[in-house]
Order: sequence, then structure tokens, then C-alpha cells
Amino acid sequence: MFQLIFLIVLIGGVWFVHSKLGVKWSSIFMGLGAAIVALVSWSSKSNSSTRKAGHDLVNRLSSLTNYELKNFINDYNNDPMERQTAHNILRSRQENNTDRY
Repeated sequence: MFQLIFLIVLIGGVWFVHSKLGVKWSSIFMGLGAAIVALVSWSSKSNSSTRKAGHDLVNRLSSLTNYELKNFINDYNNDPMERQTAHNILRSRQENNTDRY
């Protein structure tokens, strides 16, 4: 529903700019294309930094022993996402019988 409203507002805005302000269609479409390219570029940069942070977290938690992981999970001062990641690592070790002492 939100996408439909956004599309209607966008089309109305483009029509207004073309008819009332006299901007050519080619200029309008070039501006929209540049905005789309900028948004895609920004989102991919943001996604790669988040992915790297997650990868570093998993590497750091994987080097801990089971006892240290349990302490990490039970320490409520840690970030909930990090605690959940530690819990997943501990559970996968138990399921695969690859306990690290």
C-alpha cells in the first residue's frame, strides 16, 4: 500500500515539474536515474560494513572456549545480538560434538 502511494506521489511530482516548471522529460529521468544509482551505491556500502562487522564478531567469538561463551551469554551488559551469536556458536558446537574446552 505504501509503495502505491509513493508511486502516485512520485508520478504527480514529476508531472508537476514537467508541466508547471517546464523541465524536459529527459532531465527528469536523468535525475531519477542518478538518484537510484546513488541509493544503490549507498546501500551496498552500508551492507558491506555491516557484513564485515558480523564476520569479525563470529571470528572473535569462535576463539572462545565453551565456558567463556557461557559467561559471555549470561553477561547482560553485552549486546543482545552478540549474545545470540554466541548462543548459536555454542549450540552448533554441541550439535556437532566439536566442543572446544
